Amino acid sequence: MRCKNCDYRLWNLVSRQCPECGTEFLPHEFEFVLNSVQFCCPYCQKAYYGTSPKGHLEPIEFDCVSCHRRIHMDQMVVLPTEGVEEDQTKIGQMPWLERKQIGTVRAWFRSVGMAMTRPGRLIKMVPINGSTGQAWWFAIITQTLLVVTTLGLGSVFMFAAMSSMGSFGGGPPRGTFFFYSFAPMAGAVWVLWLSTIAVGGLVTHGLLRLTGKTSSGIGRTYQAIGFSSGANVISLIPCFWYFGWIWWLVSAVIMVKFGQKVHGGRAALAVLAVPALAVVALFGAEIWLISTFSSRGGAFNVSMNAGGETQLVLDGLLNSTTQNSGRWPAHAIELVNDGSLSSYDLVTGISATTTQGVPVGAGTLEQFDTLRASRKGAAVQAAMNALPPRTVAHRLGDFVFTYHGMDQDTVDGRCWVVVMTPDPGWNRQSAMRPVIVAGLADGSIVRIQRSRWQTRLNEQNALRVKNGLPQLPDLTKLTHRQPAVGGP
Repeated sequence: MRCKNCDYRLWNLVSRQCPECGTEFLPHEFEFVLNSVQFCCPYCQKAYYGTSPKGHLEPIEFDCVSCHRRIHMDQMVVLPTEGVEEDQTKIGQMPWLERKQIGTVRAWFRSVGMAMTRPGRLIKMVPINGSTGQAWWFAIITQTLLVVTTLGLGSVFMFAAMSSMGSFGGGPPRGTFFFYSFAPMAGAVWVLWLSTIAVGGLVTHGLLRLTGKTSSGIGRTYQAIGFSSGANVISLIPCFWYFGWIWWLVSAVIMVKFGQKVHGGRAALAVLAVPALAVVALFGAEIWLISTFSSRGGAFNVSMNAGGETQLVLDGLLNSTTQNSGRWPAHAIELVNDGSLSSYDLVTGISATTTQGVPVGAGTLEQFDTLRASRKGAAVQAAMNALPPRTVAHRLGDFVFTYHGMDQDTVDGRCWVVVMTPDPGWNRQSAMRPVIVAGLADGSIVRIQRSRWQTRLNEQNALRVKNGLPQLPDLTKLTHRQPAVGGP
């Protein structure tokens, strides 16, 4: 039996005030294991044992059988029964703190369950002077399991989805790279969660102190934040991935309220301040990034994204050509028809182009996906027939294909076979096209800044002339309706 304000032991006291902090108490405010404590008459020290479900005396008021005075349970001196330790008098024990007795796995599951359903009860079971490190250890294990599990499920689902869409033109190695690319993201998320606990506990306790008194120090606040993190396991459910953390916040508010004995409004203000600031920071960062992208072109990130998308299209093109004994597609739509690429692979994420706006025969690239096999064949033939004789390059989506007239076995590996440059009909602002990416016949890619575009185009045309190929016009201006034509 300990003071609910300062955790001082209240055994063997006649006074109804805590000697340490002066807080008043009454024995009936505490619950005990049946027969684990003895209630002694304040006049003659006759001992009685509680038999109620809460370990209280029944009846609560009676005449002492020894001194015959009228006594009430709240007047009596309370002591642990002889041979019973103080911890054995408690009805409930905080599961995580009892993991040596009940097992770590069972203790974790029980603590998580209480964090989700009975957070107030959970924090009351944590000793005020208990180790804050236990709360940190629980939070680290919980968030590690959460991140690792999410990593596994996310990798499997995304890999399966992308594979079914035919987006891995490069085969298994590309899929393997895609799977392992989740590792840095998982590490970042893990660090983010633990940083949230570290900063959140500090800010939460600071706001509590600014708005009034607290019953305990910052350690108690970290206990509430750390153990409440168990409620975040709800995020393991796919439908709750994006907002399961809200349960954690609700649990944290309740545990801070009862742990620091403050008003619910103060607890909510203190706990929710950190996520609110995080949202504002993210919103501000997004505005800053958009602004930076618009003013500076966001060259680095765009270059990385465009490079990956171009590599995907290049791999699909070269693989399809190899499987067809070196025959290049008469029109790039054949790559979609044979499954080498998906329609969405031909529209980059850095442009305003959409599959609805890419013409294919008499329809669009979006409509092509919904056609029956026989209708698709007719659409492919119509696209091929639309290319004029002596075609040098043609566009499909945000990619211009320049392989016409080349021999895959003898062509110079430095020759461009596909060039990523967003459709000018959908992307009129040069800021949206800060980088151009060329896919080479040897399977590599080259990123070209717009300021260097004309120079690199002239160099490429010199190489093409040397290899007996017609020169290319300015591919950035090439449209779907007007392919490039040249040569004898």
